[in-house]
Amino acid sequence: MWSFMSIIVWLIIINIAVFIHELAHYSLAKWQGVNVKAFSIGMGPILARWNATGTEWRISALPIGGYVDIDGMTPTVDENGTTVPPSTGMAKLGYWGKFAVLFAGPLSNIILAILIIAVVLIGQGKPVITNNAELYSIQSGSSAEKAGFKALDVITKVDNQFIKDFQEVRNSLSRNGIRTFSVKRLENGKARNLEITFDWSPVTKVGQKRPIFGVSIGAEQFYKPVAPLQALSDSSTTLLGAIPMYVSKIFEGIFNTFAFKPSDVSGPVGTVKVVGTFLDQGFYALLYLAGMINFGLGIFNLLPIPGLDGGRILLNSITAIRRRPFAPGQEEFINFIGFAFVLVFMALVTLKDVFVPR
Repeated sequence: MWSFMSIIVWLIIINIAVFIHELAHYSLAKWQGVNVKAFSIGMGPILARWNATGTEWRISALPIGGYVDIDGMTPTVDENGTTVPPSTGMAKLGYWGKFAVLFAGPLSNIILAILIIAVVLIGQGKPVITNNAELYSIQSGSSAEKAGFKALDVITKVDNQFIKDFQEVRNSLSRNGIRTFSVKRLENGKARNLEITFDWSPVTKVGQKRPIFGVSIGAEQFYKPVAPLQALSDSSTTLLGAIPMYVSKIFEGIFNTFAFKPSDVSGPVGTVKVVGTFLDQGFYALLYLAGMINFGLGIFNLLPIPGLDGGRILLNSITAIRRRPFAPGQEEFINFIGFAFVLVFMALVTLKDVFVPR
């Protein structure tokens, strides 16, 4: 789904995520006595600026992302056009001081994701999947509707036999002949048990229209209340345990994108479409999506690709191991190549999201 509202909601989610990310960089730098020259909310031309806490705070024209300008983070250029390695601010920090500043951004997004998912678990409950089959939707005028099925009906038995999973019900519904289904239906807040006989005869006389089966079916799911501490534990365990899988999926997505193969990775356009879908599913579904976007942003920024926080941590580690800095301009060139790689990757993902239907 694509709408003006989905774009607005996506902008809110992504800008909060980026603001928290940059605020973490800012905070760890200031905490270690490093001056932060500027903190921008948004990118591009500056619309407004003011000074506070020794930093120029900016609101920029493009409401996508943001940045912090930390003293000593990048080299300067003197009046002769010569690149001068940084010697103040962050450049004077030791290895772990620099690591803390760089790692703080991605870590803040991961922590925020854990907190958001915990809130979802507290407010909505933990999803529990049963062996029963739930009818998610019934098509109007279909054979299933005529038989008496309704959306959200839960099927527990077929011909008086307990089912193994929803696929067994799907097969029974679509098989020719008469079947009797034991159904649990919620009416006015109370569960009602009934039996429905379904006669599916798809073979019709010549000239007659084939009847519509008309059922969307899946596993029954309900939500179990979760205490706050348990929700925080479950959220942490689930997300931290998913990091290896996420990293693998991201690298697989990068490879497939540059190889022009199908990929599950989405850029801004694809994410806006997903937001539109989640908007229809309610507040907690949207909150869950916000958590996963933060988690994905944090993990992506930790990848050892120059230009990203993970790439800067990698170069900082190489410098510490070698016990000497890179030659003037060398580190900046490596970061430029990495940043260009990320831009090309995002451009290809965006083109895929626009022109390749999902």
